[in-house]
Amino acid sequence: MMEREIRISALSRAVSVLEPAVLVGLICSLFIVSCAKVESSKKDIAAVLDSLKQQYAPDSRIAVFDVTMETRGGTLVLNGEVDNQEAKEASLAAIKGSSRLRVLDSILVLPDPRLGENRFGIISASVANMRTKPGHPNELCTQALMGTVVKLLKKQNNWYYCQLPDKYLGWIEGSAMKYTTAAGVDAWKSAQKVIVTNYFSVVRSRPTPEALPVSDAVTGMLLRRILNRGRWMEVSTPDGRDGYIESTSAEEFEKWKQERRLTPENIEKTAKMFIGVPYLWGGTSQKGMDC
Repeated sequence: MMEREIRISALSRAVSVLEPAVLVGLICSLFIVSCAKVESSKKDIAAVLDSLKQQYAPDSRIAVFDVTMETRGGTLVLNGEVDNQEAKEASLAAIKGSSRLRVLDSILVLPDPRLGENRFGIISASVANMRTKPGHPNELCTQALMGTVVKLLKKQNNWYYCQLPDKYLGWIEGSAMKYTTAAGVDAWKSAQKVIVTNYFSVVRSRPTPEALPVSDAVTGMLLRRILNRGRWMEVSTPDGRDGYIESTSAEEFEKWKQERRLTPENIEKTAKMFIGVPYLWGGTSQKGMDC
């Protein structure tokens, strides 16, 4: 203890006799070294986060890993979003292992808890546009047909960040779907449905060609089946709009699935249905088709 006090006293005397300019220079040098270490640490952490992103979300179109960092005093704050708890825990463990700073967790695991129990949507528009960002002017990345179940991840104004069954991610306007719970999804999946097989049809308010339209109908979309009425099928959209579609325009979904035969001839026949359809970036119906 005596020896340590002697060393401290000697250091204090040495500092006290330094010229002010020398002392300022010494302080600046220490500050620069400290900043350099912080920047080096940030680069190391950025490399760790990039490696984790490659592991958990190598394709940002189908997985979410958007984690950033910032320093607040002596604390390293991790911000952003991921789509599973494992990715969050891996990020925190890796950063705590590679940084001497205190780590503050501000990573949100999607779905956003503020959505409550309604964490699913069932598309209720004949063709719903999915965009890369919330808002109609933004790029169309794909589309979803009526009857498709989507997973809701978060909400911004009247737009929902969703994931389709094929894993694609994007923003769909809230008016294009019905929000529901896991139980609601099970009820929809177990309900008797019809699939539209005609090139283009109309669901009408009454079983007559002169009746007002309830919705347009495109190939591949699903409707709840209520009753067969000869020339017409009584149906209902996912959001509960009742109507009628001509029986020649749709088939019972379960029967249709059982009869599918994945042969070259059938694939070619289906493809030829869309000859003449205009190209549309992200399109998935005969209103406009992408590759």
